[in-house]
Amino acid sequence: MQQRSFTSLGLLIALTTLLLFARLGAETVFQVAEARNAACAREMMMRHDWIVPTFNSNLRTDKPILEYFFMILAYRMFGVSEGAARFFSAVAGLILVLWTYVFASRHLGRQAAIWSTLALCCSLHFIIQSRLATPDPYLMLFHAGALYAFFEGWIQRKAWAWWLMYAMLALAVLAKGPVGLFLPALTILLFLITRRQLRWPVIRIMKPWSGLLLFLLIALPWYVAVGIRTHGEWIKAFFWYHNFHRFSSALDAHGGPFILPLLFVLVGMLPFSLWGFRAITLAWKKRRESDALWLILLSFGVILIFYSISHTKLINYTSPSYPFLALMVGYFWQEVENKHVILHKYWIEWAALGLIVLALPIGVYFWTESTPPFQNLKWLGLLFIPEIIATAWGVYYARKQAYGEIARHIGAGFTLSILLIMLIGYPALDQQTSVRKQAPYIAQASQVIGYQHINDAFVFYARTPIRIVESLDSLKAYLQKDTTVWVIRRARDFNQLDSLPQLKLVRKDRDAFSFQYSALYQSIHTP
Repeated sequence: MQQRSFTSLGLLIALTTLLLFARLGAETVFQVAEARNAACAREMMMRHDWIVPTFNSNLRTDKPILEYFFMILAYRMFGVSEGAARFFSAVAGLILVLWTYVFASRHLGRQAAIWSTLALCCSLHFIIQSRLATPDPYLMLFHAGALYAFFEGWIQRKAWAWWLMYAMLALAVLAKGPVGLFLPALTILLFLITRRQLRWPVIRIMKPWSGLLLFLLIALPWYVAVGIRTHGEWIKAFFWYHNFHRFSSALDAHGGPFILPLLFVLVGMLPFSLWGFRAITLAWKKRRESDALWLILLSFGVILIFYSISHTKLINYTSPSYPFLALMVGYFWQEVENKHVILHKYWIEWAALGLIVLALPIGVYFWTESTPPFQNLKWLGLLFIPEIIATAWGVYYARKQAYGEIARHIGAGFTLSILLIMLIGYPALDQQTSVRKQAPYIAQASQVIGYQHINDAFVFYARTPIRIVESLDSLKAYLQKDTTVWVIRRARDFNQLDSLPQLKLVRKDRDAFSFQYSALYQSIHTP
């Protein structure tokens, strides 16, 4: 049995590594957040500045410093590239998968560890998040890591576990800000209250004074430094606008009903999230006899409720809940395999899974057919065929009550589809984007001017910051002084630029997943 577990672990590690690192730099940074983050880190590196983040030479107040640190390190190791910008995000995803396996193996069971890891590997959104140059992979790792370390300290009463918890909390704050501390700390507080352990003798065991010192030594210096360097501007914008205002108001039309974060998690953790309600119910039933399950359930609930209350709702906000749902699902499948839970009666999940795996290739076919510039990519639907085959095998084994084979076949089918999407599908989509088609021109241009609005991804590929010109008269005056300029604009209507005799249209391409286009012009000499 132990040999089989080691073999399964080895296969899962290899599979996770392949899913996270295969063709990591194959796509451009056409996703807006990626583009801004990757360009910000490059600008900081070029200035030899480890304190003040800027994007296109303007102060960037959206995120704290940690992801930029890791990107700069990767740039120095591998050179400035898309893959380097994403490298440590993938490393964070891999560490999280391994740590989740270790936690589950120690506190839930070996089979629960296998199924929990498989549930994460089968989540397309988890894999995508861990392959993006954004702070979310770091937050997922440090948020979960803080709670994993807390529980080790709770069980073992070892100082190293408590200090690891404080370090993880500090790194989470450097990755995403106050939520990196507030949500795991609230989870721990609720755990202590509900276990009737919120007492000073218990708190004292958790090394609060040395832990607080460690937390402040890691988290505080950069916030103090950036506050001093920007005269408080970064601190005010980040804490007020990007935290309090995002929570209290729906920014950029990213609002939605209370139930939306639950739907985000359900979609983000497919296919095993279909059994998530059963898994949560089982964890609730076992909450009194298992501290681990109760902590996991609290961790999941705190994240879900917090973002359900928040007025700004985005699917990546709820991604820190994924490892906790995966743990509950893993424990559920362990109980199924041990025949403590009867699975074949759950026809609702099978019906939903069948509809989803059939709808995906059909939906992709019609979406590509009706969405420029992807009309030639209708074959992308074929990448989901392994999921259909795996679901059919799952139903077959469910009828035979071979429950372990169900999860293995579903996991194999979905991970194969995800791998095909990462290796073939996503790069094929990227080939049709305006960024892919125009970035080579931008990279060779000596100077690029943006007229009114631009696709932020081009900042990453430009040699120098892109100056934004707001009025047509200012643009005309600039073109009279310099005839070596390239001009770029993002819009639907380009009549103004087309009317200028000093400009020649080089390319106009539709932006990915948008109704707008990016047009690139080259200045020409006019007598």
